[in-house]
Amino acid sequence: MAGMRPLKNQLIHMKDYALLSMNLTYKKHVRSLLFEPFLGIRNLTNTQYFDNIRINAFGSRFYESAPGRNYYLGVKVKLK
Repeated sequence: MAGMRPLKNQLIHMKDYALLSMNLTYKKHVRSLLFEPFLGIRNLTNTQYFDNIRINAFGSRFYESAPGRNYYLGVKVKLK
């Protein structure tokens, strides 16, 4: 295509990383329902890493950083 140039090839090095997460769940039967409240922590050690690496990204934006430590909770309800 006229006026288009290929992006430069780049050699990019990433550090290794490990993630630690924790999840707690409790099950409670009430009549014909099963309640499962849960809570958890993702990235327990608050490791800094890149969640998404984009090849040939526009504007040299190759990395999307991942969230640090984060918490979640919820309830799953099932009919028996």
